[in-house]
Amino acid sequence: MSLQLYAQPYDLDAAGFYFSTFEEYESKSADLLNCHGYPVEEFEVQFIDGLEAPPIDPNQCELEEWVDCYDQYQGLSPEEIVAVKWLVERGKSFRDALDQHGEVQVFHGSASDYATELVHDCHDLPDFALQYFDYDSFANDLKYGGDVECLGNGYLVTNPHDF
Repeated sequence: MSLQLYAQPYDLDAAGFYFSTFEEYESKSADLLNCHGYPVEEFEVQFIDGLEAPPIDPNQCELEEWVDCYDQYQGLSPEEIVAVKWLVERGKSFRDALDQHGEVQVFHGSASDYATELVHDCHDLPDFALQYFDYDSFANDLKYGGDVECLGNGYLVTNPHDF
């Protein structure tokens, strides 16, 4: 499925149009006139359809960059998409989020799963001690201490302090 956007004119006397590329937008917007014969200059750009909804809505001012970013965004893995969305929620631009998403450590699973993996990978505890270790409590400490951030969709960011 390809990208589909809609340019809704702010001018109530003009009809909008669908487009898929920035070049198509430029061509159609340059020729658009309202019912009185005046050129239409301002649009609300709406995301209609595509493979994955982007974390930022398109706008007329940065449309060319947004379309370029969208194309790059479609090639990301689910974990990378989670990282981009998380960075955008923290105020990063779409472009900056795409450039920095590799720095975000994303874990798929519960906080308890992450705590269990962290203990087994990073600490050399004897087996008799592991049977008494409270992974759920440790996971709560990680969450409440801000060392992990639960995103509510089965993903965790395990290095939120780095951003």
